[in-house]
Amino acid sequence: MADVILSAATCAPTKRDTRQRAARTAMPLVTAWIDDLRGAFGTEMIDGLIRKATVEGLPRFYASEAGRTVGVPLPTLRGTEVSAADMVLVGNAELMTKGRRP
Repeated sequence: MADVILSAATCAPTKRDTRQRAARTAMPLVTAWIDDLRGAFGTEMIDGLIRKATVEGLPRFYASEAGRTVGVPLPTLRGTEVSAADMVLVGNAELMTKGRRP
């Protein structure tokens, strides 16, 4: 019996793959931010929060860019909105105090 080798070139993209590519194209700043969050906090944690918002409808993750949104917004408290451009992900505290980024 011959071995069957599957690769990305021989497999049709899944619906999820297509959605992820569409989101990366339509929301490049948000997807870059999500990638940074995954690097800082772990893919499992961040994807779990996104899943809770997008699948379960819980206000655990929300982002918007160029009129498109993903997730469920938290209940609004006046004066508490923060732009992603104003956020800073802090890595290793020892490196940060020495003025170097991890």
